[in-house]
Amino acid sequence: MKYESTPLGSSLKALPVLIYIKAWKACGTGPFQQNVFFQGVLQGPQGKYLQLRVPNSTWRQEMTLQRIKILTAFCDACIDLGLSKNYLPTECVIVV
Repeated sequence: MKYESTPLGSSLKALPVLIYIKAWKACGTGPFQQNVFFQGVLQGPQGKYLQLRVPNSTWRQEMTLQRIKILTAFCDACIDLGLSKNYLPTECVIVV
């Protein structure tokens, strides 16, 4: 049996979790990134969801109203980075 080696760097670039982090960084800057914290893309009973932590109540209220826009921007950034649509979240959940 013959084995081929793959450079570790090329394998890591394709990991969904790294793409999620890069996509999140591309979604906003400044006050947005300082007040809204990416918690990850988690598997729920009805599919994957984007979980964001927003400790500030004023920001949390606004992010709840904007969650569809945030989810769309996040998914677009993931697709731009080459992530398969199978890995995209379909919901956005805001937590304290």
